[in-house]
Amino acid sequence: MHFRSDQGFTLVEVIVTAVIVVILAAVAIPNYIGYVAQTRQDAVDGLAETVAAAANSHWRKTASVPTLASLGITYDSTKYKITVGTTTVSCSTKTVTPVRFKSVSYK
Repeated sequence: MHFRSDQGFTLVEVIVTAVIVVILAAVAIPNYIGYVAQTRQDAVDGLAETVAAAANSHWRKTASVPTLASLGITYDSTKYKITVGTTTVSCSTKTVTPVRFKSVSYK
C-alpha cells in the first residue's frame, strides 16, 4: 500500500475547521458585545454616582445648586453628557438623585 505524501489539507479538513471556527465565533462575538456594553454602562453609572456625590457635598456646604465647573470633575465630553439640575444629576443614560433627595432613579 502506498500513501500519498502530498502537502496540504483535504477539502473535508478545511470545511470541518471552518465550521468549528464559525461555531466558536457565533458564541464568542455576542458575549464580547455584551461585555463591552456592560463595561460602558458601568462607566456611566460610576460617573453619575461620582457627580451626584459631589453635587450633594456642594449643596451641603453652600446650600446652592452646583454647576459642573464648581464640582471640579473632569470627564470626556465626547463620550458622556452630564447635566446637573436642581434635583437630579443626569449622565448619558442614567439619572441620579443626590442623597439629599433620598432616592436614585434610572432612565
